[in-house]
Amino acid sequence: MSAGLIDGSARSRLFAFGLNRPAVDFPPGLGRALPGTGRGAASSASLRTARAEMGPEMADLPDQNADGIEDVAVGMPRFAPCERGICRANAGQVVGLGSARGEVLWRIAFPTEGSEAGTALARVGDLLLVGAPGALDASGRRTGGIYVFDVGGEPTPVTAFFGEQPGERYGQSIVVAGDIDLD
Repeated sequence: MSAGLIDGSARSRLFAFGLNRPAVDFPPGLGRALPGTGRGAASSASLRTARAEMGPEMADLPDQNADGIEDVAVGMPRFAPCERGICRANAGQVVGLGSARGEVLWRIAFPTEGSEAGTALARVGDLLLVGAPGALDASGRRTGGIYVFDVGGEPTPVTAFFGEQPGERYGQSIVVAGDIDLD
């Protein structure tokens, strides 16, 4: 389990409980934000397809489409992106949806097969934490990870944390705690 101490200095205070993992540079190519359709409600066919890939995780978002209503992020850890005939099973993605009409506002795509990005989600302020328990660390070991995005506008990668041991499934769940050091 992971947690974060989030307050006014969130970017410098985010950490993983008990394991004290240092933040790392965001891996190139991971978590690129793609624009959504922005054209009204999603079709029923696309919703059926999406429902088959969605996990149980959702997180509220600040109002992304200026309609005055907070929006929602949905984790899709079983999403398999395909490009040039090559599909990557369970790479995962996170989709930002408008609350009023259900339109896709943006997508955060993860290209690494087996990452399961979107298994866990949590939001504090403008930061969205995305759990990817099958993610590869910088050494190519499947330790799991937590990716942090600024979602105050279009999603922007901030940092990433990874597990210490292969098979650890770091990022399987995320819990955000209040200001536990009471400063």
